Amino acid sequence: MAEDKARHIVSDIKSEEGTSPVAVTAKLKSEGLCETIPENPQMDSSGLDMKKIYAFGDSNTYGFDPRMGGVGRYPKNVRWTGVIDLMHEYEVNNQGYNGLSIPYSDSSIASIGRSIKEYSPDIILIMIGSNDLLNMSPASCENVGIRLRQFLSTLCDCIPEHVQRMVLVAPPKMSLGDWTDPVIVNESHKFGAVYEAIASEKGLTFLNACEWDLPLCYDGVHLTEEAHLHFADNIIFFHKWQNSLIKYTGNHGAKVV
Repeated sequence: MAEDKARHIVSDIKSEEGTSPVAVTAKLKSEGLCETIPENPQMDSSGLDMKKIYAFGDSNTYGFDPRMGGVGRYPKNVRWTGVIDLMHEYEVNNQGYNGLSIPYSDSSIASIGRSIKEYSPDIILIMIGSNDLLNMSPASCENVGIRLRQFLSTLCDCIPEHVQRMVLVAPPKMSLGDWTDPVIVNESHKFGAVYEAIASEKGLTFLNACEWDLPLCYDGVHLTEEAHLHFADNIIFFHKWQNSLIKYTGNHGAKVV
């Protein structure tokens, strides 16, 4: 099937040439799988309305720079939310908080729901759970998944109908560093499988940052400057080429194929 062929092409190109949308696009076009897309996926001259993105997460959404201590933050033109916000076709509301774990109280989740309604986004991106894994004893990605299911079950009831897509992003896998140990690193490699199952259950779009080979800082947890730029590149690529690379599974959801 064309979808299977496109999926394998994307996987092969990313492993050989990084995560460049240009490389993937060129290969898809040469195979006759993506005939109508523009030459440069970073540019948009179509005149489409600006998309409002609500990005909810922890320090890797906030843009924390561990080299600078507790107040460290990458510049807007480096952190992934800022890179996307600086593009004329997007507006990003960065709701990333250092140290944030998955909210569990009804009042906290209701507050997030009100914030979403006030901002009135077209797209919601959620990437959270790394702090839960770091602070859990013993570390268990399955238990992180239990918390995430409970959070999303309540939050989804607060999502306005006009939201076009709600995206669950599996956090980047960790590496050995000052904040991690072998058990935590091993469990973090399970983020993709656990989060994909949850996204499927909830009818959400799923993106797997575990597969993006993002370089991390000395702590083994936080994205480097290079990683933030790669992360932004992947989010932009996903949004622009979703009609070629995803199949819809629900009102707010789709699955990458």
